[in-house]
Amino acid sequence: KTGGGALVVLSGEAGIGKTTLLSWLAGTAAAAGMPVLSGRAVADEGAPAFWPWSRVFVAGHALGLSPDLLELGPGPPAQARFVAIERAAAALLAAVPAAGLLVTLDDVQWADDATVQLLRHVGADLPGTRLILAAATRDASGLGAVAGLPAARTLRLPPWTPADVAEYVRAAVAGRVDPSWPARVHRGSGGNPLFARELVRALNAGGGSLPDALRPLAGVRLDSVGPDCRRLLGVCAVIGEEFDVTLVA
Repeated sequence: KTGGGALVVLSGEAGIGKTTLLSWLAGTAAAAGMPVLSGRAVADEGAPAFWPWSRVFVAGHALGLSPDLLELGPGPPAQARFVAIERAAAALLAAVPAAGLLVTLDDVQWADDATVQLLRHVGADLPGTRLILAAATRDASGLGAVAGLPAARTLRLPPWTPADVAEYVRAAVAGRVDPSWPARVHRGSGGNPLFARELVRALNAGGGSLPDALRPLAGVRLDSVGPDCRRLLGVCAVIGEEFDVTLVA
């Protein structure tokens, strides 16, 4: 209401609820009469430069935006990219209507350098505007100086506590809840909302093992550790949920 723009960086592991929070922000803004433009980075080496912003500018056609603003002109690559960033940033800021504008960018951990540079460029000029940027990423440190901008606020989404999981189980399961489920779900999910949701579904259906839908996501977690750590985790998994160091050795 004061006219001060803002940049919100949502960070947290996969499945923690970043996309859900972006969707809630978008719905809240739209209900208040604020236009919402959204883009998402993709884990594909073939994605062109500025891909998330390109989706934003396509969606902003009614505001006078166009992905053509992101086209690189002739000249040295670095200079051409700088000109495109400056041009696109100016156009976006000029397009903000009196009602304000929300731009959401999801999965920014996969974004190219040009996308991050444009985010930083726009974020530096937010004071005094009615533009709100909300970017979701697994690791805010990957955005470099973006999170340190004066208008930026970083919100790291924490895992659910045992009490959070218990509340979710009671709300998600019709009828009587097995008293062992909340602790079991929290232990098995580590408080990750996506893991918790799928584990509750499996338990409610008479199962209890890791659902197939979560196996790729569990694999993503293992990608960040080395072979020695994966071997250790494999040994621990064979032993079971409870073990001591002597047995592992």
